[in-house]
Amino acid sequence: MDKNSILAGRRGVTENNIPRWVAMYLCRDIGGHKLTPIAEYFGLKRIGSISNTIAKLRALMEGDKKLARAVAKIKSGYDT
Repeated sequence: MDKNSILAGRRGVTENNIPRWVAMYLCRDIGGHKLTPIAEYFGLKRIGSISNTIAKLRALMEGDKKLARAVAKIKSGYDT
């Protein structure tokens, strides 16, 4: 996945951009970044979009154990 496809928002698109969601989640969870800088980085006008996206990803991971394992594996590479 390249950086542009993660950073580019696709408003109104019905399919989920899971890599983008994971990147936002990791910025918050691992990086400890505040919502405003994350929203700015991803080109979002509303910081609430970050919280909503993270909540959607968490719900998705509950039903998709393969995705949950993949995110956990990424996170484990950053845990100190």
